[in-house]
Amino acid sequence: MSDITSEIIVPKENANDDYVRIINWFFKQGDYVKKGDLILEIETSKANVEIAAESDGYIDILHSKGEDLPTSEIIGRIHAEKFSESSDEKIDAKEVGNLDKPENFISDEEKKISNKAKLLIDEFNIDQSVFGDKDFVREIDVLNYLNKADKKDKTTFEKPKK
Repeated sequence: MSDITSEIIVPKENANDDYVRIINWFFKQGDYVKKGDLILEIETSKANVEIAAESDGYIDILHSKGEDLPTSEIIGRIHAEKFSESSDEKIDAKEVGNLDKPENFISDEEKKISNKAKLLIDEFNIDQSVFGDKDFVREIDVLNYLNKADKKDKTTFEKPKK
């Protein structure tokens, strides 16, 4: 019986796109992900697209950052149980103790930030601490912060002069 709960498949975002490029994986091989977590970003001919996990489990990355892949290709899988990266053997949860608990995979020091959010954070010199306990900061989070700060301070953010 397979422990795969979902496959991560290259979506066809645009009728003209037969290939996409993997821009970034937000998790590492074997990391625990929750349904709805943004797990990777791909580039189409018209936009960058963030892909979310369809289920909880351990991520199995099949293709690397920078690879060009045809649409409908399986990029990765999400497994219900922790798996060994060197073989197809499953690891018993008792062997890894508490390491398989989701709360041990993300800490404040390992805040994940999407590429688009990082560009905005750098562009407007925003201190990452303003995003508090968010495990993953997305572009929309930065835009919301900029809008709230703009209304509160009655100032307009400008790009820093170089």
